[in-house]
Amino acid sequence: MHCQPNDIIMFYYIGHGGRAINDKSTVYPQMCLGQSYNERMIPLDWVYNQLKSKGARLTVTIGMCCNSESRGLTSKIAPQFSPNNGNTYMTDQEAARIQELCLSYKGNVLVTSASPGQTSGCAESNLGYFDTYTNVLVHIFDALQKGELAPSWDALLAETKSTVNEVTKNRQTPIFETHVTKTSAPRQTAKKEAPQQENIEKPTSKQEGSTSDENAEKQTAQNLLNKIATIYDYLTDTSINEEDRIEVEQRFTQTYSDEISEVKVLSQDNDFVIDRSSFEDFNGRVATSRLLRKIAICGYLKGTNGKIALVVKEIYKK
Repeated sequence: MHCQPNDIIMFYYIGHGGRAINDKSTVYPQMCLGQSYNERMIPLDWVYNQLKSKGARLTVTIGMCCNSESRGLTSKIAPQFSPNNGNTYMTDQEAARIQELCLSYKGNVLVTSASPGQTSGCAESNLGYFDTYTNVLVHIFDALQKGELAPSWDALLAETKSTVNEVTKNRQTPIFETHVTKTSAPRQTAKKEAPQQENIEKPTSKQEGSTSDENAEKQTAQNLLNKIATIYDYLTDTSINEEDRIEVEQRFTQTYSDEISEVKVLSQDNDFVIDRSSFEDFNGRVATSRLLRKIAICGYLKGTNGKIALVVKEIYKK
């Protein structure tokens, strides 16, 4: 993952967790990412340090999981396997709740929902049977947005900690660290001009034989991908009127529908395809999305009916 200075990283884990018996190396738990085996556990503070090193404007790391001692777990400072994650999604409502906090602060935040030796419990809520920490955090977010709480990370997390401790009768006490400074919001970038359709080259038909023909074909393909990337930059720029983006998308799709059959979306580490759509459906979704930050073009493959399939990565606003 590559970050720009004004990017925001939000990591929120909800699931099983634990710690090695008599582990004094850290107060933070290990997360069980879909596997109960010791070698599949990931230390929360390792994730925090990895994300912090990316140099984002603001990094928030939350682990909503048990922190109790578990037999079979060993102390570790890093995962013993290679993590493989897909894309992260966030609704408009969630983005709105954290916007003021994220744009007004720079630094790092680390949170876990229970102290060493404690379990992280669940209780009845308006959402059904739900974990206590997340239920409280959502309510505190609501209070903050209503002006009932100061818009700061210390205030948010301190109030959440106090409330969780109270409702669990001192059986669960969250832990948090804030290393943030108040700062001004980033400047808006200049508005992009719509790409000119006449400057977009269609791919040429394949030629066989000489090396020069192969090199020319590769260069033509690279030029095509570069110009498609420029169009996707325009379509994902939410500062541009949505009607303008849709108009460009329709001309873009019409221009290339005879050459591109589908779009395949890769996971963050490029290991596997996590989604695929027709070229038309993908472009329509991109042009109307409020969450996409960028479409990164990774290449292309042979598609159906003699067409090509674009291979991309989706980068979402966080």
